[in-house]
Amino acid sequence: MNPIEELADKLHIPADAFAATVKRYNEMVAAGDDRDFGKEAFRLSPVDTPPFYGIRQTGYMLCTMDGIPIDTDMRALDPDGKPIEGLFVGGNDSGSFFSHSYPDLVPGLAAGRSATFGRRAGRIAATA
Repeated sequence: MNPIEELADKLHIPADAFAATVKRYNEMVAAGDDRDFGKEAFRLSPVDTPPFYGIRQTGYMLCTMDGIPIDTDMRALDPDGKPIEGLFVGGNDSGSFFSHSYPDLVPGLAAGRSATFGRRAGRIAATA
């Protein structure tokens, strides 16, 4: 067994499917193109140097780690950075506030930001 398959075995997940997923991901990293989720190339890192560590994470999510780009009026931006008319984004779906990590030692940290910018998006949308 290779190290990726060993990790899959320890996590009790199908080793061949996991190995195929890691292989595909590493190919996308090498190409600098995340075709599955659209992650920017500078955020891609290969999974190729053991030891590998993993956890089974299911059933919860603290916040989104990246989000829809917005302007200061909470309008969603298209890929060219232009506002999309009538589309407002608030809370943790906006921006890239937690683009690198979420400080999970303080659960709920995103709640204040979510409430503040959700309210701001609602107020701006109501007057648009």
